[in-house]
Amino acid sequence: MSNYLIFVVISGLLIIIGRVTRAKGFNKLTIRRQSDKVLVNQGDTFKITTIIENNKLLPLSFMVMKEKIPGNIPRCKADYDFSERGLYLYYLSKFTVLWYERMKRTYEYKAEKRGTYLLKEIEVAIGDIFGFSSTTEDLEDFLEVVVLPRVVPLKQLKFESTSITGDNIVKRWIYRDPLYIKGIREYNKEDRMKDIHWKSSLKMNKLMVKDYDFTSESEFVVILSVQCGEPYWAKINPDTVERGITLAAAFTSAILENGFPVGFWTNAQISAFHSKNINSVAPSMNSMRTILEMLGRADYTPRKEFGDFLLEKQRDFNHHCTYIMLLPYLNEEDAAVITKLIKAGYMLKVIDISKDGDLTVPHGVEKIVFRGDSL
Repeated sequence: MSNYLIFVVISGLLIIIGRVTRAKGFNKLTIRRQSDKVLVNQGDTFKITTIIENNKLLPLSFMVMKEKIPGNIPRCKADYDFSERGLYLYYLSKFTVLWYERMKRTYEYKAEKRGTYLLKEIEVAIGDIFGFSSTTEDLEDFLEVVVLPRVVPLKQLKFESTSITGDNIVKRWIYRDPLYIKGIREYNKEDRMKDIHWKSSLKMNKLMVKDYDFTSESEFVVILSVQCGEPYWAKINPDTVERGITLAAAFTSAILENGFPVGFWTNAQISAFHSKNINSVAPSMNSMRTILEMLGRADYTPRKEFGDFLLEKQRDFNHHCTYIMLLPYLNEEDAAVITKLIKAGYMLKVIDISKDGDLTVPHGVEKIVFRGDSL
């Protein structure tokens, strides 16, 4: 009889403990995540650490955590349970957390695709010691990771034909100041005939040209449009936009390597958990990382029509600047705005990134068709 009473008492205590655990388990329980990198280069790995803190005397004998993770940043190791639903993976972890215990779980991911990834939803279930029942709550812990695009060297990109590379284009668009001659060098095919130094050529028995210093006032702005058709908010083409992003990164890198400040403008939506109401970066010699972050955050959806965007930025145009427009689409209204800017004396260049390379640009605007990666 006494053994039976002891069994009943112990069972009753365990049931009470189970109920208390379910009822009070979430009190003073914190779960948060942190990443070792906020900005990640495409193709690199990064680590996310989940931190669980039980700041109370009551231990948690049974806890299950289900984390919602974007499916295109998979973990590098497959030693975990997961279920897949659409574009997301749900990773399951099981814990026993003692009183006043702090636990950490670190997982490694690979940044396979450019973009902004927001990790926020965690489903936590706390059960009794027997596992018969549990209480579930949805927690929100916001963690943002931005995957930057790869920077492809311009020499690997082709324009219009296999004989025109990005390096040639940038060299043609860089202004040289004829007032500052820093020396004489050997002629190459990109040089102008009027720059030949005939006296030195006769003396050296080969063509020599004047080597000019770059003008200090020259700068560049790369403008990326993600509008792929009409209406602007409905015609979405991710592949075309990715081509434009690749080009924008390549041009930015090449211009900076040549010693010129460069900026970046776009009509794309900028994805960010903490609001980033920006659509441009002013020309600077220290702008590469900022521009790459904007390219990583750029969405496939435009926030407004390209022509309206140019009108919005009209006050920021500078006559000492060359504007390189990466365009997948151009309608008559947008072309009219470009014509207005040309007549105002601004230097505009167009890179056609459309699928067929058939954009019609206004008279007086140089257009070059992008043909892709040469490798």
